Amino acid sequence: MTTRQRITKAVEDYVGRSPAGVQVERDPMVDGVYAVRATFDDDEEPVEFLFNVHDADLLVGDDSEALQECTFNTWPPSSGALHFFC
Repeated sequence: MTTRQRITKAVEDYVGRSPAGVQVERDPMVDGVYAVRATFDDDEEPVEFLFNVHDADLLVGDDSEALQECTFNTWPPSSGALHFFC
């Protein structure tokens, strides 16, 4: 499973429905951290998350627990010292 597929499945499990689209941006300064923007057919506003693949690896089998819901100031977001700013 690719990272994109893994994140899409995590969003689906977290929200409880399939997203119409998922955009994934890798943090260029922090390995394994991704900004995620999901859209849904019945919502106008996208839902944004921070996903840390290292946290997901520790939570064997439940990647949705590694999602942190947030709102980015810009899309794609800018990298911060530790992770994307939410």
